[in-house]
Amino acid sequence: MEILGELFPGYENTWRSSQEPARKGYAGTMFLYKKELTPTITFPEIGAPSTMDVEGRIITLEFDDFFVTQVYTPNAGDGLKRLDDRQVWDAKYAEYLATLDQQNQSLRRVTTT
Repeated sequence: MEILGELFPGYENTWRSSQEPARKGYAGTMFLYKKELTPTITFPEIGAPSTMDVEGRIITLEFDDFFVTQVYTPNAGDGLKRLDDRQVWDAKYAEYLATLDQQNQSLRRVTTT
């Protein structure tokens, strides 16, 4: 993280990576944002199947007038072996976005594939 500070002076970072019981370091997300901004940072757990909630897949930044949420969406896996889990994930993430939308703020989404 020290290198990020050198490469991006004037920016803060926040990150979350996969943790036990999921495979450590398997997945993760990160945001860089200007130091003068002071978002409320959350790492929501959405009731996703299996270990998906602890795989570091979502970060949400809440600013005064809007949210920015970043997601590393799980794929269905080779042979679609995780398709059922992926479909549940999609529904749970949509529910999460709807709760943000109900807070009457604009929503910006960054999707990582």
